[in-house]
Amino acid sequence: MGWHFLYPQFLWALSVLTVPIVIHLFNFRKYQKVYFTNVHLLKSLKKETRSKSKIKEWLILLMRLLLLATLVLMFAQPIKINRSGNYDQSSERALVLLVDNSFSMSAESSHGVLIENAKNQTLSIVQQYPVNTKCMLISSELKPEDQFFKAQNQIANSIANLKVSPFTYSLDRAINTISNIVDKNGLINVDCFILSDFQKDQNSISALSDSSLNMFFVPQKVEHFSNIAIDTIFFLSNVHSLPDKEHLVYKITNYANLSIPDYKVSLYINDSLRSIETVSLLEYQTITDTIVFQNRQPGIQKANIGIDDFPMTFDNNYYFSYNIQSKFEVGFVASKPSKYISALFKDRQLFDFNYQSWMSADWSSLLSVDLLVATVDKNVSVDQLSNLLNYANLGGHLVLILNEENDYLSSLGVIISETDSTTQTINEINISSDLFKNAIETDKSELYLPTINNSISLKGNEEWLLKADHQTIAAFYKKNKAHMLALSVPTEKNEAFYTHPLIIPLFYNFCMQKASSPAYYQSGIDAKRFISDINLKQDDVLKLKFTNEELIPEQYAVDQGIELVLPLRTYAGFYDILSKDTLIDALAFNYSRSESSDQFWTEKELNELPGAKVFEANANNADKIKEAAGQTEPLWYWFLLLSLLFLAAEISLIIFWRKG
Repeated sequence: MGWHFLYPQFLWALSVLTVPIVIHLFNFRKYQKVYFTNVHLLKSLKKETRSKSKIKEWLILLMRLLLLATLVLMFAQPIKINRSGNYDQSSERALVLLVDNSFSMSAESSHGVLIENAKNQTLSIVQQYPVNTKCMLISSELKPEDQFFKAQNQIANSIANLKVSPFTYSLDRAINTISNIVDKNGLINVDCFILSDFQKDQNSISALSDSSLNMFFVPQKVEHFSNIAIDTIFFLSNVHSLPDKEHLVYKITNYANLSIPDYKVSLYINDSLRSIETVSLLEYQTITDTIVFQNRQPGIQKANIGIDDFPMTFDNNYYFSYNIQSKFEVGFVASKPSKYISALFKDRQLFDFNYQSWMSADWSSLLSVDLLVATVDKNVSVDQLSNLLNYANLGGHLVLILNEENDYLSSLGVIISETDSTTQTINEINISSDLFKNAIETDKSELYLPTINNSISLKGNEEWLLKADHQTIAAFYKKNKAHMLALSVPTEKNEAFYTHPLIIPLFYNFCMQKASSPAYYQSGIDAKRFISDINLKQDDVLKLKFTNEELIPEQYAVDQGIELVLPLRTYAGFYDILSKDTLIDALAFNYSRSESSDQFWTEKELNELPGAKVFEANANNADKIKEAAGQTEPLWYWFLLLSLLFLAAEISLIIFWRKG
């Protein structure tokens, strides 16, 4: 408990009290002596009158001094500090208001939308503090322009402009930022109020306290949380072609404690409604379902799977994009044709298949194909293998089939052992590899696997794919831009292997890796996008366009393409990649679903944090906030009353004493 003045600089005005004192001392009434007869009785009366006059003058002086003193103290605006704990009255006072404006704050409670409740409470907190308190309002966006202390009267507009934002950080990161700002400003008495729903997925509770700050938690609570979210999507196949059917898998979650029957899920492609599915969701249930649709046209496809949910709408839509390539050029170079390899590509509408022999291969055309398949025997020279290496280093996708041992395979980074002439059975499959994605739908133990003959064991591989008797016979190599699939199973005498249902999707998935790009990106996550087969002039750049806004991302020219560094702060939706005004590609972005969760830190858990004070959620905490602010009612009006009292006393002395 103590006294404090909001404007202590006014106390210098107390020096004016010397003025009436000086005037009083040098302004005594002068008496003139007049002699006349028979004054004996008048002398005694005169002594009595002069004595009363001195008392009256001193009392009037006192009233004037008290009047001036109370007026000065009134303008200094005294307040009574009634604060528990340690409080250094001599140091500068500061107030920090951290308002969570993440997506989850768009939920509704019985008192209204959480972010609006938080704004109203923030304004109430500011009003409880002395007007000369340094204030900083900072949202979980952590905008650089907000990371400064301001006068209290500048905060109201900032509070009014607060709104939910997709570009927010966790509260523990925000607290760390605030702590650094406080240390930089050398502040000691800092009250930090955090207004948030304290969602668990976004915040680590152990990091929500800071010993250098007086922490006050003001929870924003939803009594009955209700939200439905599209969590993710993926295709069962990376191959997108005409007129094949697509199998799109999506996951939807009901975060409410209420069952929802016949809920509609819509699929839009290029702004055209393609499918409406109906699902029934039990309380707190997650469902995975599949939408089947047919591609209608080649080129870039902008797709969106969505629902209609309110008030949390940020997770209602999941955006994705993919490209339907009309043709894939497949080159096949070998000593002689292979009916098995030809059967994989030649008679399929999607592929443009071209066989060339090692002796007459046109490498100027082969270096530009989407997929190059090469069979290697002992007669293939090191110069011929170097052409394969050049193709791979340019970003090509190379399938290397080893028919026989070759002394120069090490130039491609492939290390082999001797040929095993026995018959082997494939007994190990790396089902976690992306190259087997959607290739195995049954239990691995129930899968029939073929036998192989005259295989060559691969060594030193980066990722094994298939093993026979614990020896690797299929492996995936990736180095820099080179992608290579090595199969050490000769095409001769291994018909069962090359026609097996497991091997066909292995070839196709590897082929589609070059044409396949991520269907979507998450906003706020570092990512890059490679644009192949594009050559820009020296002053030309690629641009990203979102609605009517354009930006130039960081980009680098690499072999046969451009690598884009995607911006972190992106809105959900589609960003077109433009070369001048020509559409090159389209990127889909989605917000993180971490804000969709219904898991929040409780008041009990927050109260266990050391040094933190937690206010009751959705309650009127005005009195508690006033106590936390260390201020009771202002005292200036008492001094105004005293000044009026002293003024009245002075007037009374002047008027009524004279009459007496």
